[in-house]
Amino acid sequence: MARYIILASMRDGIRKKIQHIINKCRKNNVPCEFSISDVREQLVTNKKTNKEYSIEVCDIDVEAHFKYNGWKALGMVQRKDGIIQCYFDNDTLISQYKNTDFHCDHCRKRVHRNSIVVLENESGERKIVGTSCVKEFTNGLDGNLIALFNEYTRFLSDQNENLNVLLQGECEEELSHDFYDNPSVKRIYNVAKILSIASVIIDKYGWEPSNSMNATWKVVYEYKDDNVEIEDEAIKAIEWVKSLKDNEFGGSYLFNMRQVIDAEYCSANFFSLLVSLIPTFRKHERNRLLNEQREADKQVSNYIGKVGDKISETVTYIASYSYQSQFGYGFFHIFRDDNGNIIKWSTGNGVGSNKGDKVIISGRIKDHAEYRGEKQTVLTRCKVTKLVEIEPVHDHGNNPMDYLDELVNS
Repeated sequence: MARYIILASMRDGIRKKIQHIINKCRKNNVPCEFSISDVREQLVTNKKTNKEYSIEVCDIDVEAHFKYNGWKALGMVQRKDGIIQCYFDNDTLISQYKNTDFHCDHCRKRVHRNSIVVLENESGERKIVGTSCVKEFTNGLDGNLIALFNEYTRFLSDQNENLNVLLQGECEEELSHDFYDNPSVKRIYNVAKILSIASVIIDKYGWEPSNSMNATWKVVYEYKDDNVEIEDEAIKAIEWVKSLKDNEFGGSYLFNMRQVIDAEYCSANFFSLLVSLIPTFRKHERNRLLNEQREADKQVSNYIGKVGDKISETVTYIASYSYQSQFGYGFFHIFRDDNGNIIKWSTGNGVGSNKGDKVIISGRIKDHAEYRGEKQTVLTRCKVTKLVEIEPVHDHGNNPMDYLDELVNS
């Protein structure tokens, strides 16, 4: 059984045509088999333009056995308006019989004929017979059906040959507009290349949202250089999206982005979504570096003293957080000593100081606890005293005028 590859858009038309031939074959008791596959997608790069396309194709398997009493029909040659047309399924037979004299080897009548059929038996012997005589070899089968079948399989063969050249990446010429206008052919773009172009465009012109007249995705789409180099930022952005787990998408945006990234290629319809990954990734990187810096700057907190001890420490007032309980509103006051140790005090009163002030806190250790992996010393019954910095006293000796001169000059 012969297999042919065709554009998916041709499938329905070819199915009807082949079905017509099959019906005629069955009517004449000629075995004929036909099947057509589901549509599949193949990626193709035109070597001349370096443009990439997604082509929808399907496979067709078809075979008919025009055979009777040991003879089978190989094909047909017709003459119409002085033009010779050959209907064979291979080029060797075409070149061999294209210059036939249209004489019948069976009846040997020297009459004007416009059609002859080439027959072959099991031993390899061949005969050229007219359409009237062919019925004696084929049990009444019309030679025109043979021509019809071979004509269409030849058409499928030509389509298959042209498409195979393209699918195998051997096409080095610009294809016709008819081919590009076919609904089975879509221009596609490498995701990494588009993100690389977006990275360069955003660095040069800044980011413009999709509803802007000069939206960034439009500028990327109009970028003509298909030989763009893949930027490191594009690769890192792709790796970041691929590393996300299902519970980290946080909505449909990153989920949809993941589908485009995993496909590796996309049509122009996805440019707006895809190009927005660059500013999104940059924001993610800024936040990641900021968090890493915060963690690096963060001092390790350890417990102070023992539970039940009374302590008095010089600390920095960090922050206060309010809460509500059955007894009313309260506050968690957070302090940090010079060694990075965290002290927490729960009370219904304020501290009376500003964040960043140095204070002296005195109280009893109520507990040693952890909050998000950080050790905290919890105090109770505390007293907070703001630490006042005293300016140093200058020694001006026994001459008070020296002190007066300093005040005047200051």
